[in-house]
Amino acid sequence: MRWPKDARGWPMVDLSRIVLHRPHRWHVQAGSSGPTLLLIHGAGGATQSWRGLMPAADADTSRGRCRSARPRVRGTGSQIDDAGIALYLRLASDRGHVDATLTMTSQWNLDGLLARLPQIARPVTLIVGGKDGAVPPKTSQDAATVLPDCKVLSLPGLGHLAHEENPAQGAALILETLQKS
Repeated sequence: MRWPKDARGWPMVDLSRIVLHRPHRWHVQAGSSGPTLLLIHGAGGATQSWRGLMPAADADTSRGRCRSARPRVRGTGSQIDDAGIALYLRLASDRGHVDATLTMTSQWNLDGLLARLPQIARPVTLIVGGKDGAVPPKTSQDAATVLPDCKVLSLPGLGHLAHEENPAQGAALILETLQKS
């Protein structure tokens, strides 16, 4: 997306900024004064997917009919509202976004990351949708076996977009995890 031109109508745009880290331009949203959380979904720039969870997790955070995107979302095991479908369609209709995402994912080499997982000294919590059709829950369970301090929490009945399907449940799980740490 071309920022700030395409920012109009984007969820939580007041929390948005662009971070340049060659060769990527990351869309980052930062809000609140609470603990720092790194919420990653999709290609790392899917900020629209947190539109329901962030306000549910943080009262200080401030605050949109497309059918063609539904089959792709359905393949994730998730069912999201029309506003969410419209946001995904908006991304999929943006040639620059699609080109950048395809370029980034075609260059992924996870070998280095996988080799360094055992070196992550901080506690890690992986939250998975029990019906995730895009990234099977076993992928997170396998990653957890090599992380020194990791737990995998499942949201049964939800898919890959669990945090969009039930933001309150996702936020509660995050807050509960933070309280225990």
